[in-house]
Amino acid sequence: MIGKNDNLPKSYRNFPYQYTRLNHGIVLRKNNDEIFLLGDDEYLFIRECNRAKQKGRRLSDVIEEYFIK
Repeated sequence: MIGKNDNLPKSYRNFPYQYTRLNHGIVLRKNNDEIFLLGDDEYLFIRECNRAKQKGRRLSDVIEEYFIK
């Protein structure tokens, strides 16, 4: 569990959702599917993750939304 004021980790895994922060971008994974975020998309993802922490939502919910789109 990530606390409200904790920094986001470099890697997050909660089957089947996970993300990994790289030097240049973020890779989102769900099972065998991947999405690579870079630039503004990366910024928006981090912002949504921080909002989710503040509201007590799971980061898996944020990742799932990217695969629904």
